[in-house]
Amino acid sequence: MKQRWFINAEEQRSFHEKVAKGEIRGEVLNFNNTDSADDWESKAAIEEREAEKKAKAEAKAESKEKGEEKELTDQEKEEKDDKEARDNANKAHKDAEELATEEGKPEKEDPPKGKDPVDKILP
Repeated sequence: MKQRWFINAEEQRSFHEKVAKGEIRGEVLNFNNTDSADDWESKAAIEEREAEKKAKAEAKAESKEKGEEKELTDQEKEEKDDKEARDNANKAHKDAEELATEEGKPEKEDPPKGKDPVDKILP
């Protein structure tokens, strides 16, 4: 037999009150709960949350169709700025490496055809 465990007496009392009011779903009471929703959530609360998710998804799809750029949250803005800063730093680092390698390389000059490179050095 399955048994429900509670952290403390207050939680147990609260659970039994919700059962008496009919706020706890039947599948939770029978230990047949297969969804990811919290056991304490009522069916109405779950349906409301699902409707909100669906409305957000539809709004997002509409904005993409219209070509509107969504408003970025503060965290998304920070991540975007961080990425740009990393990209700029990487580009600057690569440019500095290229300059260093170019400065360190001796300039190569192709010898003129028909002349020996030694003639160029010696008069």
